[in-house]
Amino acid sequence: MVEKGVDIAPAEGKLGILLVGLGAVSTTLIAGVEAVKRGISEPVGSLTQLGTIRLGKRTDNRSPKISDFVPLASLDDVVFGAWDIFHDSAYDAAMNAGVLDKDPINQLSEPLSRSSLCRPYLSRITSNASPAKTSRPARTRWIWRSS
Repeated sequence: MVEKGVDIAPAEGKLGILLVGLGAVSTTLIAGVEAVKRGISEPVGSLTQLGTIRLGKRTDNRSPKISDFVPLASLDDVVFGAWDIFHDSAYDAAMNAGVLDKDPINQLSEPLSRSSLCRPYLSRITSNASPAKTSRPARTRWIWRSS
């Protein structure tokens, strides 16, 4: 059962999103968020940015945006990190994936170049991927270091 009158503390600090791999899906997510942050794009499809919540009866016409109703982290506080077996930055990975047009990717080159592998927190081990089975030769595999 939901408690009534529960206070939700406002989000403070950065919201880190750690992605597994820097392929087409991850780089599209990063590029989309960065484009919205810079006013290049609208957050179409984003429940937290454009979605509303109905309060009371339908006839009450009380439907604030979710972002106005719940103290969520601002998009300006979202930062990305990722790990992958390849050494590409998110910018390089987005260019190689070919999912997005090159012009928007170039407009976002600075934030996409910052979104790269989380090397300081990872340990290097050898890859078990066979170069014959991949489109690019595997260099390393990165795993989370528990220290």
